[in-house]
Amino acid sequence: YLGRRLAANFLLSREKGEMVVDTRVSVKTLALSTLGEVVMLVPQLWGLNVFLDLQEELTSPVFSDLVLFTSHEDPGLRGTAGRLVGRVLRGACLESGGRLGSWFSRDGQPEPGELLAQLTSLLEDESSVTVRQAIAGARLCIPHLLQASEFSSTTSLLQCLPSLATNKYWLVRLDVCEL
Repeated sequence: YLGRRLAANFLLSREKGEMVVDTRVSVKTLALSTLGEVVMLVPQLWGLNVFLDLQEELTSPVFSDLVLFTSHEDPGLRGTAGRLVGRVLRGACLESGGRLGSWFSRDGQPEPGELLAQLTSLLEDESSVTVRQAIAGARLCIPHLLQASEFSSTTSLLQCLPSLATNKYWLVRLDVCEL
């Protein structure tokens, strides 16, 4: 209930692939962060419809549409979306026993490789705010991804980490050390 309420009121419109436009960015960031905590408890939320009265599979917004926020103009919101992606990947690994392909098998959901590519691109973002939150998401999912059966898709994520050691912002370098 909480996840649907947050997504419907503050994040996703009733049209698939569209965000709510009349909500402040700070409210969206808080709602997305709270959804990240919900996903930690219930990763299955990722594949559910946001609106119960809309059941068309191809046109109804689902929670996986939240990846739209990885390309938002606000760096804090992009970073929070990256942290959410890391939590989803972690939950998928735990729920599926490392078989990500079976967990993401529902039509319309992004493939695990797509989510890893989005997380990788956020790690290469110019904003240190985005990068630090993406590192926090990566810190959650990398140990589980390394044990997953589809380990090969994790290599791109691991390959971008050494370049972060030379980031101009010292807290990013510190976060990489903690990773």
